[in-house]
Amino acid sequence: MKSGDQKLINPLLLGLHTQQIEELLSVFPMLHAAEDTQFISLWKYLEMRPQRFFSTDAFQVFLDKLIELDRKHKEALFQVLDEHNAQINNAYRHVNEVCAFDWHDEQVRSRDDYGRLIFIDQDVHPAYLRLAEAVFRPLLRIVAHFSRLDRGKSVENLDLYQIVQELESTSFRSVLSPYDHLMRNGIAHGGVTYSADSVIYEDKKGKRQKLDNYSIIRKFDDLLDVCNGLLLAFSIFILTRKDDHYKLPVSLLIEELRAETRTPYWEVDGCLPSTQINGTQLIIYVHITTIDERKVYFSVFQTAIMVEKIAPGYDRYFFSLRSEKHLPGFAAFDGGKLAEHRVKNSQLDQYGDVLEDNLLFFVPKLRLPRILKKLETLWLSYKIHNPSIASDIRQQLGWINVDVRNTKIHRNAWGVVLNADVVIAREASIVNQKLIKRSCSRVVKKALKEARRKLPFLNVCRYLPLGFCRISIYQRDYRARRLSGFGLGEDLICTVQVQRIKHIASPDIMGATVEIVGRYRIAWNRSWLEEESRSASEMSSEID
Repeated sequence: MKSGDQKLINPLLLGLHTQQIEELLSVFPMLHAAEDTQFISLWKYLEMRPQRFFSTDAFQVFLDKLIELDRKHKEALFQVLDEHNAQINNAYRHVNEVCAFDWHDEQVRSRDDYGRLIFIDQDVHPAYLRLAEAVFRPLLRIVAHFSRLDRGKSVENLDLYQIVQELESTSFRSVLSPYDHLMRNGIAHGGVTYSADSVIYEDKKGKRQKLDNYSIIRKFDDLLDVCNGLLLAFSIFILTRKDDHYKLPVSLLIEELRAETRTPYWEVDGCLPSTQINGTQLIIYVHITTIDERKVYFSVFQTAIMVEKIAPGYDRYFFSLRSEKHLPGFAAFDGGKLAEHRVKNSQLDQYGDVLEDNLLFFVPKLRLPRILKKLETLWLSYKIHNPSIASDIRQQLGWINVDVRNTKIHRNAWGVVLNADVVIAREASIVNQKLIKRSCSRVVKKALKEARRKLPFLNVCRYLPLGFCRISIYQRDYRARRLSGFGLGEDLICTVQVQRIKHIASPDIMGATVEIVGRYRIAWNRSWLEEESRSASEMSSEID
């Protein structure tokens, strides 16, 4: 297993981490070169939103360029990365904080004009500027640096405008498309004027540009996806070149620490360096949701061993333990002794001397019998592994995984009218018409269940029968706000319609091939059918 020493793995997470590593290796085969380097933190690019929407173009172009620079200018690249390590390290932090905002999947169309402008002014503009200056700039500066050297130009004090100008005629042209220099200058220098349905940006020279609300939000979304693609490429490059002594950004190491130790009851919030009487100290802030001291005792030792391994050199590692279920707790570990055991490759039971004063201060507000703590362990194990078990069962039965992304439901006459957007998740690797037709019932039932779940308990729509529904089925996930106005791209497979209330008229999607399967009216998207036909022809040719 490529996630480090077995003694560092929580038994509850062993199966889950093994599955995650196997899937990461299948999606990013280059990670096979990572050897014993830990990379569970990259799982977010497959599973979490908005990270999973990363730009594949930005990822591939930047990764290819880094590999090329490593081959041609290894020493110079090492020096550039070392000089700008602080800025690259901050890029991880800024992207993580921007991705943590709760509005990435929000339906902006549900707001009125004024609400959208407030959203753009208070949320989108600051985040756009932050991404442009703190993430986009330092990562692309690496490429622009060598491009200017090849042309015999100066590389001192490259600003964002110069970087973009340098890369416009290269393979990075598509990566630059979400960045708008006039928009950036207007935000940075206060040159922003709002109207009911648009925003006007003006720079210091008086140049003006008018953008509608949806274009602004789309530019931000695309820039975030590009930044995530660039960081993913840099992460894979740096993780697979451990032997070349490239310096790993501390923020990436902390992400790995959080991913490796995260359980439903233990979450590392962050780490901060400090000084104390006896030398340097790293403070690890942890949030706990269990009152079982045995789980806390194991996790604090596991985290201490791992944090010293990925961030060595501190004299002391201090844990600040916070929870609503116990008094503020703490533990302190001797950094020197942790390092000695790491060098000796000691087993976990040999680390008994690393805890200062043999003291873990953890006082739950409520104490439960041991049997209840064991039952909690069983419940947590089920909670962790149930999604993967359910996925395996669906694969064995040949079912698709239905991910309901948008739902709208209202009353009409004696029944409810449902509109929904549904995505067929990753495990359905082969999607065809036969599979969709067989899954119509499951798709409709799950969409209706999700729509009703969001309603208040006393809302009548929770209890009325289904009178009409129109469900759009996609083969690739997007932000919810993009799915609501997606159009006829090839990732739209079809719409599935059920009509029991006769007076409702709803036209099929333009150019669709309509098929009736039982009570379901399926309108197949022409673009998707053409793509499926090409894929089938290619597979047939390969077999021949």
